[in-house]
Amino acid sequence: MAAPMLKSLGSRRLLRLCRFSDIYRTYLKEGYSQDEIWKQRLQSKYLQKLDAKAFGIELLENFEKTTTFHVVDIDLFVNKIQDLPPSFGYLANEVLYRFRHCQSSVPVKENIMHAIVRGFLESGDLDRLVEIIKDKSKYGVFPDALSMTMLIDHFLKQKNYEVAAQLAYEVMLGEEYKNQTRNFLSLCAALKYYIHTFNHERPEPVPVDEEEEVVYKPVKVIRNLYYDDHFDIKDDRFLLGKTFYLISKNTPRLEGTFSRSLQLLGLGLYDKFELGNKLLEQWIKDDSLEKVVYKSARRNQV
Repeated sequence: MAAPMLKSLGSRRLLRLCRFSDIYRTYLKEGYSQDEIWKQRLQSKYLQKLDAKAFGIELLENFEKTTTFHVVDIDLFVNKIQDLPPSFGYLANEVLYRFRHCQSSVPVKENIMHAIVRGFLESGDLDRLVEIIKDKSKYGVFPDALSMTMLIDHFLKQKNYEVAAQLAYEVMLGEEYKNQTRNFLSLCAALKYYIHTFNHERPEPVPVDEEEEVVYKPVKVIRNLYYDDHFDIKDDRFLLGKTFYLISKNTPRLEGTFSRSLQLLGLGLYDKFELGNKLLEQWIKDDSLEKVVYKSARRNQV
């Protein structure tokens, strides 16, 4: 299926050179995160008096007795995450895990999600935060658009493109693309990762020994019998490709030719060659498109 796609790319209505920096804004404007407003919010006298470590331990002790949390207590705790001593960072994991599995966690409060990301950004314990965000079933943390954008921006500035791309995957998996700024920054993270860090070599297929005897083992439950081609995706190449495809497709403010280029690149990485061929044929037949896709780009512009 890949051959027709490559053949179609020989169309004359392709532009060979493009400056990515002319198409989208790479990083956020100063003041986008509204840090001063957030700091003023934390000047509450009650928050100032609250000891993060002691309060976290108290919450866990009370949970053992009542098996629930009051939402207001969780709201207070997450606004003090940045004050937890490094050796007690685990308290955040324990409290969030238990909160995720009690009835008071529904519906998800956006202000709580935002405070969690803010707190970890300030404390610098970002490995823990990324682990929490990625493990949805365990912690149930869904960053709002502003906090996720701030987090991706942080890793881009640190040139940690791999983690920035992993956060872009989370945006794609969330299937909520209304916030255009988050979309643009997610695509930026994916592109940075693709160009600077991503392993472009396809893994060799695992050889199968036809003569090897198949051993069947009895189990009580068969897990993951159905592959949903979304949350079940583990292959980094597929995650990157689907991120390019879905986010660029759902970002109307993205320049048209660039959007189509990213969609096609994504479908190639995602091994969806049939869909890629179908879209490419449609675009080439569309006389309203002056350019279909970009053929190449300057690497030093990303």
